Amino acid sequence: MIESGLMNEIEEKYFGEDSSEETSSSEPLSLSFRSFAGLFIISGISTLLALLVSERFIWRRLILMAKALTEIMSAIHLFKKEARTHPIQDSTHGTEA
Repeated sequence: MIESGLMNEIEEKYFGEDSSEETSSSEPLSLSFRSFAGLFIISGISTLLALLVSERFIWRRLILMAKALTEIMSAIHLFKKEARTHPIQDSTHGTEA
């Protein structure tokens, strides 16, 4: 197929003139920020939507964690306070430890 030139005829018919001339231009092909602009926009929008949807779940979880931490800290504080007000007595010597 390539040897008979049929492939070249098909390329010219569907892709226009010789496409190899376009790729061999003196200007090198390079990627820039503008090449990825659409990708950045799509990923940014999807990220914002995900944050908006999950934001209320995140805040609920943070509030629950803060409440649990407050309860733990108050329990520790009460335990330390009780330990200071009710010292342990040493039964061997009859003195406070």
